[in-house]
Amino acid sequence: MRNIKFALEQIKREVWDMLFKVLQLIVTFIILVNIAQVIAEASYVKKLIGEWTEQKQVFMFRSTGSDKQYGVLVKNDRDTILKYQTIIDEMLGGRYLYTFIDNALDDFIIQNKKYIRVGVTKDFFEQNHLDIPEEVQKKFEITYDTNEDWEKKVLPAVVGSSLSKKYKIGDIVEDDSGRKIQIEAFLKKGARFVRPTQQKEPFSLDKSVIIPVNVDKSSVYGMDQAMYSCQLYVNNEKELKEIRNVMRQQKVTDGYFVNYSSQIKVIENDYVETIILYSLFGSILLIFSFVSMICLVIRRVSECAYEYGINLLCGARITDIWGRVFIENLLLIVLSLLVTTILCGISEFLLLPVLICLGCFIILFLYMIHKIQFEKLTDTLRGVR
Repeated sequence: MRNIKFALEQIKREVWDMLFKVLQLIVTFIILVNIAQVIAEASYVKKLIGEWTEQKQVFMFRSTGSDKQYGVLVKNDRDTILKYQTIIDEMLGGRYLYTFIDNALDDFIIQNKKYIRVGVTKDFFEQNHLDIPEEVQKKFEITYDTNEDWEKKVLPAVVGSSLSKKYKIGDIVEDDSGRKIQIEAFLKKGARFVRPTQQKEPFSLDKSVIIPVNVDKSSVYGMDQAMYSCQLYVNNEKELKEIRNVMRQQKVTDGYFVNYSSQIKVIENDYVETIILYSLFGSILLIFSFVSMICLVIRRVSECAYEYGINLLCGARITDIWGRVFIENLLLIVLSLLVTTILCGISEFLLLPVLICLGCFIILFLYMIHKIQFEKLTDTLRGVR
């Protein structure tokens, strides 16, 4: 306790310098947490995509976003609707295996709190390792109602963990616009899904409402969104010949299919660039922080050597001197880790800065023992340099 008191007194004397060191450490720890998070996300995304593409090739439709395509969507006349229906019937008529993920739906708002609505088919849950009962998954079959009729239904829903405190399974929940869902199951906290062609980061489902997907065949925009949200599973790209021919014949879309396998390389390169950038800044800050701690030990030896020598003559042990310097550094690091935990939250990603701190602390302790020795301190009292 006496060593802690001495350490606190020393910190109090140089409070602004110590606060700067703490701020430096906090920024360093936050960057290290982000590095750990990026590495974990990269591994998770690569693993999932690897599982999807292990047996089949997975393709998703993408629009060019041209003015011509925009004009088609706005037009929405009967002839265009029939042409789009022909494409949808070919895509979803049984020739191809498919999974739907539509996360472009309007938010589900309950008492001014927003929850992301995601329309899916039943394979979505197994594909993203979401533990949902089989009987609930069977309720997620695709429907072809008009959007007006669909929105009036009480839809089965799997909801995020944030709603589990307020509702229970079987509850019918109505949002602020009058749409209703019946809760069939809750997701575990931290549940997420991956859409690599939209974003490399996993998409959090903690504040989500997952419902069965609906394709409105009376709306060009609805069918275009359905094409955009559908994942097709084929043995090879040649099997897409029929759907491409139908699209070419109907002349209403200038879109194309993207192979998930090719996306793996894009994602890997993106993650590598992010990790390099974080690592560069993290390494620089970590070096500065470590050197700053080393300098603190050197300064204590140079400024307080006479005081430490007097303490030794009065009965203190060399371990007491080590303890004062060690606790001073320890308090700075613990405070920095505590603030980092408050800012970033408690997670496994904090393990990286903790392990790096442990390694740096061992080196710092060995250096401190080397610099602060009984003989050196007593020589200082004698005037020997």
